[in-house]
Amino acid sequence: MIRAYLLLLSLFAFLSSNAQDVITKIDGNEILAKVLEVSQNEIKYRKYKNLDGPIYSVAKSDISSIRYVDGSKDIFNEIKTIKNDLKVAATIVDSLKLVDKGSRVFITSNEVTEKRNESILVHAKRALTDWGYWKIADNITDADILAIFKMEQKGFAYKCSIEIVDLQTKNILLKTKNITCYAADYGNPRKAAVEQSVRNELATAVKKLMK
Repeated sequence: MIRAYLLLLSLFAFLSSNAQDVITKIDGNEILAKVLEVSQNEIKYRKYKNLDGPIYSVAKSDISSIRYVDGSKDIFNEIKTIKNDLKVAATIVDSLKLVDKGSRVFITSNEVTEKRNESILVHAKRALTDWGYWKIADNITDADILAIFKMEQKGFAYKCSIEIVDLQTKNILLKTKNITCYAADYGNPRKAAVEQSVRNELATAVKKLMK
Protein backbone atom coordinates (compact mmCIF):
# COMPACT_ATOMS: atom_id res chain seq x y z
CA MET A 1 0.00 0.00 0.00
CA ILE A 2 2.80 2.43 0.93
CA ARG A 3 4.67 1.49 -2.22
CA ALA A 4 1.62 2.24 -4.36
CA TYR A 5 1.15 5.57 -2.60
CA LEU A 6 4.77 6.55 -3.23
CA LEU A 7 4.39 5.54 -6.86
CA LEU A 8 1.38 7.82 -7.22
CA LEU A 9 3.27 10.69 -5.63
CA SER A 10 6.17 10.19 -8.03
CA LEU A 11 3.80 10.11 -11.00
CA PHE A 12 2.11 13.31 -9.82
CA ALA A 13 5.46 15.05 -9.41
CA PHE A 14 6.51 13.95 -12.90
CA LEU A 15 3.30 15.20 -14.47
CA SER A 16 3.54 18.48 -12.57
CA SER A 17 7.11 19.05 -13.70
CA ASN A 18 6.01 18.68 -17.32
CA ALA A 19 2.83 20.74 -16.95
CA GLN A 20 3.96 23.72 -18.97
CA ASP A 21 3.05 25.56 -22.12
CA VAL A 22 5.71 25.86 -24.82
CA ILE A 23 5.83 29.06 -26.86
CA THR A 24 7.83 28.61 -30.07
CA LYS A 25 9.12 31.78 -31.72
CA ILE A 26 9.54 32.28 -35.46
CA ASP A 27 13.33 32.05 -35.12
CA GLY A 28 12.98 28.59 -33.51
CA ASN A 29 13.67 29.55 -29.89
CA GLU A 30 11.30 28.16 -27.26
CA ILE A 31 9.91 29.72 -24.08
CA LEU A 32 8.70 27.44 -21.29
CA ALA A 33 5.78 29.31 -19.82
CA LYS A 34 2.28 29.51 -18.44
CA VAL A 35 0.25 31.35 -21.05
CA LEU A 36 -2.14 33.84 -19.46
CA GLU A 37 -3.72 35.61 -22.42
CA VAL A 38 -3.68 35.47 -26.20
CA SER A 39 -4.99 38.73 -27.64
CA GLN A 40 -5.14 40.06 -31.17
CA ASN A 41 -1.60 41.50 -31.15
CA GLU A 42 0.29 39.93 -28.25
CA ILE A 43 0.67 36.97 -25.93
CA LYS A 44 1.02 37.41 -22.17
CA TYR A 45 2.73 34.77 -20.06
CA ARG A 46 4.71 33.99 -16.94
CA LYS A 47 7.98 32.10 -17.09
CA TYR A 48 7.46 28.50 -16.01
CA LYS A 49 10.35 28.62 -13.54
CA ASN A 50 8.80 31.64 -11.82
CA LEU A 51 5.01 31.37 -11.96
CA ASP A 52 4.64 34.00 -9.23
CA GLY A 53 6.96 36.39 -11.08
CA PRO A 54 6.28 39.24 -13.51
CA ILE A 55 4.00 38.98 -16.51
CA TYR A 56 5.82 39.13 -19.85
CA SER A 57 4.39 39.89 -23.27
CA VAL A 58 5.57 39.10 -26.78
CA ALA A 59 4.26 40.26 -30.14
CA LYS A 60 2.04 37.68 -31.81
CA SER A 61 3.88 38.29 -35.08
CA ASP A 62 7.06 36.90 -33.46
CA ILE A 63 5.38 33.63 -32.44
CA SER A 64 5.11 30.51 -34.55
CA SER A 65 3.00 28.39 -32.22
CA ILE A 66 1.96 27.56 -28.67
CA ARG A 67 1.76 23.98 -27.43
CA TYR A 68 -0.42 23.86 -24.34
CA VAL A 69 -0.13 21.54 -21.36
CA ASP A 70 -3.24 19.58 -22.47
CA GLY A 71 -1.58 18.73 -25.79
CA SER A 72 -3.54 21.20 -27.92
CA LYS A 73 -1.67 23.62 -30.19
CA ASP A 74 -2.25 27.04 -31.69
CA ILE A 75 -0.30 27.89 -34.86
CA PHE A 76 0.14 31.58 -35.73
CA ASN A 77 3.04 31.86 -38.17
CA GLU A 78 5.16 29.40 -40.08
CA ILE A 79 8.62 28.88 -38.62
CA LYS A 80 11.37 30.40 -40.71
CA THR A 81 13.68 27.47 -41.42
CA ILE A 82 16.57 29.80 -42.03
CA LYS A 83 19.13 28.00 -39.92
CA ASN A 84 18.46 24.69 -41.65
CA ASP A 85 17.99 25.94 -45.22
CA LEU A 86 20.83 28.28 -45.99
CA LYS A 87 22.99 28.52 -49.08
CA VAL A 88 26.07 30.63 -49.52
CA ALA A 89 25.68 33.64 -51.83
CA ALA A 90 27.34 32.91 -55.15
CA THR A 91 27.79 36.43 -56.49
CA ILE A 92 29.12 39.74 -55.26
CA VAL A 93 25.77 41.30 -56.13
CA ASP A 94 24.09 39.29 -53.37
CA SER A 95 26.58 40.59 -50.82
CA LEU A 96 26.01 44.20 -51.81
CA LYS A 97 22.86 44.20 -49.69
CA LEU A 98 25.26 44.44 -46.75
CA VAL A 99 26.33 47.92 -47.76
CA ASP A 100 22.82 49.35 -47.81
CA LYS A 101 22.95 51.75 -44.90
CA GLY A 102 19.69 51.73 -42.97
CA SER A 103 18.81 48.14 -43.86
CA ARG A 104 16.65 46.51 -41.19
CA VAL A 105 18.30 43.65 -39.31
CA PHE A 106 16.70 41.09 -37.01
CA ILE A 107 19.00 39.58 -34.37
CA THR A 108 19.03 36.00 -33.14
CA SER A 109 21.59 33.54 -31.75
CA ASN A 110 22.46 29.86 -31.59
CA GLU A 111 21.91 29.72 -27.82
CA VAL A 112 19.23 27.20 -26.89
CA THR A 113 18.50 28.40 -23.35
CA GLU A 114 16.28 31.45 -22.99
CA LYS A 115 18.55 33.17 -20.43
CA ARG A 116 21.71 32.88 -22.54
CA ASN A 117 19.86 33.82 -25.70
CA GLU A 118 18.48 36.98 -24.08
CA SER A 119 21.99 37.87 -22.86
CA ILE A 120 23.43 37.57 -26.38
CA LEU A 121 20.59 39.60 -27.89
CA VAL A 122 21.08 42.44 -25.38
CA HIS A 123 24.81 42.68 -26.14
CA ALA A 124 24.29 42.29 -29.90
CA LYS A 125 21.57 44.92 -30.09
CA ARG A 126 23.71 47.41 -28.16
CA ALA A 127 26.78 46.72 -30.34
CA LEU A 128 24.85 47.10 -33.60
CA THR A 129 23.13 50.24 -32.32
CA ASP A 130 26.51 51.76 -31.39
CA TRP A 131 27.81 50.90 -34.87
CA GLY A 132 24.75 52.67 -36.26
CA TYR A 133 24.87 51.31 -39.80
CA TRP A 134 21.70 49.20 -39.78
CA LYS A 135 18.35 49.66 -38.09
CA ILE A 136 17.23 47.03 -35.56
CA ALA A 137 13.96 45.27 -36.45
CA ASP A 138 11.89 44.05 -33.51
CA ASN A 139 10.03 41.57 -35.72
CA ILE A 140 11.64 39.23 -38.23
CA THR A 141 8.81 39.96 -40.67
CA ASP A 142 9.93 43.61 -40.81
CA ALA A 143 13.62 42.82 -41.45
CA ASP A 144 15.69 42.74 -44.64
CA ILE A 145 18.55 40.69 -43.22
CA LEU A 146 19.15 38.35 -40.30
CA ALA A 147 22.17 38.48 -37.98
CA ILE A 148 22.86 35.14 -36.28
CA PHE A 149 25.33 35.48 -33.41
CA LYS A 150 27.05 32.14 -32.83
CA MET A 151 28.60 31.74 -29.40
CA GLU A 152 30.77 28.79 -28.36
CA GLN A 153 32.22 28.32 -24.89
CA LYS A 154 35.16 26.04 -24.17
CA GLY A 155 36.34 26.31 -20.60
CA PHE A 156 37.10 29.97 -19.98
CA ALA A 157 37.24 30.86 -23.68
CA TYR A 158 34.26 32.41 -25.47
CA LYS A 159 34.22 32.35 -29.27
CA CYS A 160 31.77 34.45 -31.27
CA SER A 161 31.09 34.73 -34.99
CA ILE A 162 28.27 36.29 -37.00
CA GLU A 163 26.33 35.07 -40.02
CA ILE A 164 24.39 37.62 -42.05
CA VAL A 165 21.50 36.15 -44.05
CA ASP A 166 19.33 37.64 -46.78
CA LEU A 167 15.81 36.91 -45.53
CA GLN A 168 14.34 36.96 -49.02
CA THR A 169 16.71 34.50 -50.69
CA LYS A 170 18.02 32.77 -47.53
CA ASN A 171 21.53 33.29 -48.87
CA ILE A 172 24.36 33.67 -46.38
CA LEU A 173 25.81 37.04 -47.30
CA LEU A 174 28.70 37.01 -44.85
CA LYS A 175 30.39 34.84 -42.22
CA THR A 176 32.78 36.60 -39.87
CA LYS A 177 35.84 34.97 -38.34
CA ASN A 178 35.74 33.77 -34.76
CA ILE A 179 36.61 36.32 -32.09
CA THR A 180 37.90 34.69 -28.88
CA CYS A 181 37.75 36.38 -25.49
CA TYR A 182 38.96 34.87 -22.23
CA ALA A 183 37.41 35.22 -18.80
CA ALA A 184 40.80 36.14 -17.34
CA ASP A 185 40.98 39.23 -19.58
CA TYR A 186 37.39 40.48 -19.43
CA GLY A 187 34.82 40.89 -16.68
CA ASN A 188 32.17 39.77 -19.17
CA PRO A 189 33.89 37.76 -21.94
CA ARG A 190 30.58 36.93 -23.63
CA LYS A 191 29.79 40.63 -24.03
CA ALA A 192 33.36 41.40 -25.16
CA ALA A 193 33.23 38.68 -27.84
CA VAL A 194 29.95 40.03 -29.23
CA GLU A 195 31.14 43.63 -29.27
CA GLN A 196 34.45 42.80 -30.93
CA SER A 197 32.71 40.62 -33.53
CA VAL A 198 30.62 43.61 -34.57
CA ARG A 199 33.32 46.28 -34.31
CA ASN A 200 36.36 44.40 -35.59
CA GLU A 201 34.90 41.86 -38.01
CA LEU A 202 31.43 42.83 -39.24
CA ALA A 203 32.02 46.58 -39.58
CA THR A 204 35.37 45.98 -41.26
CA ALA A 205 33.88 43.51 -43.77
CA VAL A 206 31.08 45.92 -44.72
CA LYS A 207 33.57 48.76 -45.09
CA LYS A 208 35.63 46.67 -47.53
CA LEU A 209 32.55 45.96 -49.64
CA MET A 210 31.87 49.69 -49.89
CA LYS A 211 35.19 50.34 -51.65
